[in-house]
Amino acid sequence: MLQLKKSSVNNEEVFKAVQQKIHSGRPVLFQKHNPIFKNMLTCSEYGKAIPWQKQKGRYYGSCQHDLEACKNRKFIREDIVNKLIEERLEKLVCPSLDVMNWIMNLIESNHTNVTDNHEEVERALATRISRIEKMDEILYDDKLSGEITPERYQEKH
Repeated sequence: MLQLKKSSVNNEEVFKAVQQKIHSGRPVLFQKHNPIFKNMLTCSEYGKAIPWQKQKGRYYGSCQHDLEACKNRKFIREDIVNKLIEERLEKLVCPSLDVMNWIMNLIESNHTNVTDNHEEVERALATRISRIEKMDEILYDDKLSGEITPERYQEKH
């Protein structure tokens, strides 16, 4: 007679391993970009923020709305926008290099702060999702053990 060894791996570990295998091969549909001028420039016709996209290692921005004036505009590279801002700053009453550097550093630090805040929010959401998943597992265990009714499980789930 054939005897089976009792496995030391529990069902939860097997489930997580299978889920990892299933979901790990999916292609990334959208990549998150953090261009410096994100949400800083607006369309002159539409008045909304200009979206940016990364192509060939550079960021390009252009209004994508259905207005005819927006459709006829071409994309503009981020480095060209940066150069235009620098040229405008040079035409200020006080074309001090220190002032220009201060403003450019301020823009870059603002971008860094926004990126850091975004990452903090993502971490907080991931922690919250993990906590809710654990609560859901406990709720399911309570249903299986008969501690709560199926109706109560559906309500809480």
